[in-house]
Amino acid sequence: EVRRAVEAAGLGRAAVVSPWMRFLRYKLANKTLKAHVDYQWLPGYANDEQQGYTPQGLETTHSFLLYLTDCPHGGETLLLDRLPPSRKPPPRRGEPPVPAPPEEPEPVVLAAVAPRRGRLLLFPHHCV
Repeated sequence: EVRRAVEAAGLGRAAVVSPWMRFLRYKLANKTLKAHVDYQWLPGYANDEQQGYTPQGLETTHSFLLYLTDCPHGGETLLLDRLPPSRKPPPRRGEPPVPAPPEEPEPVVLAAVAPRRGRLLLFPHHCV
Protein backbone atom coordinates (compact mmCIF):
# COMPACT_ATOMS: atom_id res chain seq x y z
CA GLU A 1 0.00 0.00 0.00
CA VAL A 2 2.94 2.36 0.60
CA ARG A 3 4.04 1.94 -3.02
CA ARG A 4 0.52 2.92 -4.18
CA ALA A 5 0.69 6.11 -2.09
CA VAL A 6 4.07 6.98 -3.63
CA GLU A 7 2.77 6.39 -7.15
CA ALA A 8 -0.41 8.38 -6.39
CA ALA A 9 1.85 11.31 -5.40
CA GLY A 10 3.22 11.22 -8.94
CA LEU A 11 6.69 10.02 -7.97
CA GLY A 12 6.51 6.62 -9.64
CA ARG A 13 9.64 4.55 -9.08
CA ALA A 14 11.78 7.66 -8.42
CA ALA A 15 10.93 7.55 -4.71
CA VAL A 16 12.05 4.69 -2.49
CA VAL A 17 10.36 4.39 0.91
CA SER A 18 10.83 1.83 3.64
CA PRO A 19 8.19 -0.89 3.92
CA TRP A 20 8.67 -0.82 7.72
CA MET A 21 6.66 1.38 10.05
CA ARG A 22 7.70 2.93 13.34
CA PHE A 23 5.39 4.71 15.73
CA LEU A 24 6.08 7.83 17.76
CA ARG A 25 3.78 8.71 20.61
CA TYR A 26 4.32 11.76 22.77
CA LYS A 27 3.35 10.87 26.32
CA LEU A 28 3.53 14.45 27.58
CA ALA A 29 2.15 17.62 26.04
CA ASN A 30 4.49 20.20 24.50
CA LYS A 31 7.25 17.73 23.64
CA THR A 32 9.15 18.07 20.39
CA LEU A 33 11.42 16.02 18.20
CA LYS A 34 14.71 17.77 17.37
CA ALA A 35 15.46 18.66 13.76
CA HIS A 36 16.99 15.60 12.11
CA VAL A 37 17.50 13.86 8.79
CA ASP A 38 15.47 10.72 8.17
CA TYR A 39 17.17 7.49 7.25
CA GLN A 40 15.77 4.03 6.62
CA TRP A 41 15.56 1.65 9.53
CA LEU A 42 15.34 -2.07 8.90
CA PRO A 43 14.97 -4.44 11.84
CA GLY A 44 17.93 -6.80 12.09
CA TYR A 45 20.35 -4.77 9.97
CA ALA A 46 23.26 -2.68 11.20
CA ASN A 47 26.03 -0.53 9.79
CA ASP A 48 29.14 1.12 11.18
CA GLU A 49 27.32 4.26 12.23
CA GLN A 50 24.15 3.07 13.89
CA GLN A 51 22.69 -0.32 14.68
CA GLY A 52 19.46 -1.12 12.89
CA TYR A 53 20.06 1.02 9.82
CA THR A 54 20.04 -0.10 6.23
CA PRO A 55 22.90 -1.94 4.53
CA GLN A 56 24.61 -0.28 1.55
CA GLY A 57 22.47 -0.21 -1.57
CA LEU A 58 19.07 -0.26 0.15
CA GLU A 59 18.85 3.43 1.00
CA THR A 60 15.53 5.20 0.84
CA THR A 61 14.90 8.58 -0.78
CA HIS A 62 11.64 9.60 0.91
CA SER A 63 9.85 9.26 4.25
CA PHE A 64 6.18 9.25 5.02
CA LEU A 65 4.22 10.21 8.11
CA LEU A 66 0.69 8.98 8.71
CA TYR A 67 -1.05 11.09 11.32
CA LEU A 68 -3.21 8.99 13.62
CA THR A 69 -4.79 11.85 15.59
CA ASP A 70 -5.73 15.49 15.17
CA CYS A 71 -3.86 18.18 17.05
CA PRO A 72 -5.89 21.40 17.01
CA HIS A 73 -3.11 23.58 18.51
CA GLY A 74 0.51 23.18 17.45
CA GLY A 75 2.14 19.86 16.61
CA GLU A 76 3.15 20.85 13.08
CA THR A 77 5.82 18.90 11.24
CA LEU A 78 8.33 21.42 9.92
CA LEU A 79 10.24 20.55 6.77
CA LEU A 80 13.51 22.53 6.72
CA ASP A 81 16.02 23.19 3.97
CA ARG A 82 18.92 22.27 6.33
CA LEU A 83 19.65 21.47 9.96
CA PRO A 84 19.88 24.39 12.41
CA PRO A 85 23.34 25.79 13.19
CA SER A 86 25.23 23.73 15.73
CA ARG A 87 24.93 25.12 19.20
CA LYS A 88 27.49 23.68 21.57
CA PRO A 89 26.99 24.07 25.33
CA PRO A 90 29.32 26.51 27.08
CA PRO A 91 32.58 25.00 28.39
CA ARG A 92 32.66 23.60 31.90
CA ARG A 93 34.44 25.51 34.61
CA GLY A 94 38.20 25.31 34.10
CA GLU A 95 38.00 24.29 30.43
CA PRO A 96 39.24 26.63 27.69
CA PRO A 97 36.54 28.49 25.76
CA VAL A 98 35.31 26.88 22.56
CA PRO A 99 35.79 29.14 19.51
CA ALA A 100 32.52 30.33 18.05
CA PRO A 101 31.59 28.64 14.76
CA PRO A 102 31.26 30.88 11.71
CA GLU A 103 27.82 32.44 11.47
CA GLU A 104 25.35 30.10 9.81
CA PRO A 105 21.95 31.27 8.65
CA GLU A 106 18.93 29.77 10.34
CA PRO A 107 17.16 27.07 8.32
CA VAL A 108 14.27 28.03 6.06
CA VAL A 109 10.91 26.36 6.76
CA LEU A 110 9.83 24.83 3.45
CA ALA A 111 6.50 23.60 4.83
CA ALA A 112 4.62 23.39 8.13
CA VAL A 113 2.20 20.46 8.08
CA ALA A 114 -0.57 20.36 10.68
CA PRO A 115 -1.42 16.94 12.09
CA ARG A 116 -4.82 15.78 10.90
CA ARG A 117 -6.05 12.24 11.43
CA GLY A 118 -5.60 10.21 8.24
CA ARG A 119 -3.26 12.72 6.57
CA LEU A 120 -0.30 11.12 4.79
CA LEU A 121 2.80 13.29 4.38
CA LEU A 122 5.40 12.09 1.90
CA PHE A 123 8.65 14.08 1.69
CA PRO A 124 12.20 13.69 0.38
CA HIS A 125 15.05 13.04 2.80
CA HIS A 126 16.83 16.22 1.77
CA CYS A 127 14.16 18.08 3.76
CA VAL A 128 15.09 17.84 7.42
